[in-house]
Amino acid sequence: MSTLARVVDPEAVAALAGPSARLAVRVPASWSGRAVEVRAPVRLSCARCDGGGCDGCARSGAFKIELGAAERSFIVTLPERLAADGALVRLLRPLGDESVIETLLLEIRAAEKPSEGVSLHATPSAAARAGTTTILVVLALVLTALAITLAAR
Repeated sequence: MSTLARVVDPEAVAALAGPSARLAVRVPASWSGRAVEVRAPVRLSCARCDGGGCDGCARSGAFKIELGAAERSFIVTLPERLAADGALVRLLRPLGDESVIETLLLEIRAAEKPSEGVSLHATPSAAARAGTTTILVVLALVLTALAITLAAR
C-alpha cells in the first residue's frame, strides 16, 4: 500500500505530463469523511482520452498495472459530504513509484453498496484512542504544574 503525498503546489500538479488514469468507485453515503482503502483493478482507463486511445496511453485507451493486489491499494479520505453528482479527487502517484500512473482521477459516487475493492480503512481502536487521550491529559497536567511552579518563583 502506498503513502499519499500532500499537494502544496496545485500549479505544479496541473503541469504534470505523465500518464493519468481514471477510476470510478461507489461508496455508501454514510462513509462520507472517513478513510477508505481502494484496490485499483489491473487495468485503468486513460484519463486523457477516456479509453479512446491517445499518445499518453500508447493508443490503448488504458494502462495495465503490473503490481500485486497489495501494491495496487491506496487509502483516501472521502469528502465530508458527497454531492449528488459525486466528487472528483486527483491523486499523485497513488500506486507508488513502481507504477506508470503519475496521477489518478478518482470519481467517487454515493451508492447503496461499495464498489468491489473498496472498503472502510481500519481506524485505530477505541483503546488506542483512549490511550492517546490519556497521555495528552497527563502531559497537559504536567505542563500546567511546571508553569505554576515557575510562576511561583
